[in-house]
Amino acid sequence: MKLKPPTPQLFDLCDEVTVRVWGLSMLPWLLPGDLLRVATAVKPKVGDIVVILRGTTPPLIHRLIAVSEKGVRTQGDSMMTPDSLVSTAQIGGVVISMRRFGLPWPLPPLRFARLATPVVHRLLSMRPQRRSIDD
Repeated sequence: MKLKPPTPQLFDLCDEVTVRVWGLSMLPWLLPGDLLRVATAVKPKVGDIVVILRGTTPPLIHRLIAVSEKGVRTQGDSMMTPDSLVSTAQIGGVVISMRRFGLPWPLPPLRFARLATPVVHRLLSMRPQRRSIDD
């Protein structure tokens, strides 16, 4: 059975929602397959890991880096640039706990978050490049 991402309506109906990490933008702190418990009634603050709802597209799980009157800005811990500004109404909730391999796992603290970016990009640049058949 293929799991589907939670819908925005689910975040409106529940106090807590569990979501699964699919992408790599929060490496090395969040890995694909990690389960995150998200509190939907908690007011997010800078440094929190939040879930951004994007309609029919799967939610985005990134760290909140700035809040302004115009909206909020997030960024993946392994990404070099921040995301586009989004409305505060698009925040589905704040990640309050996680499980990895079925076990409780500590959330990454903010002070370590920015350390990941140069390390992950350096490691990714060392990957062997794919060659085409013509090479």
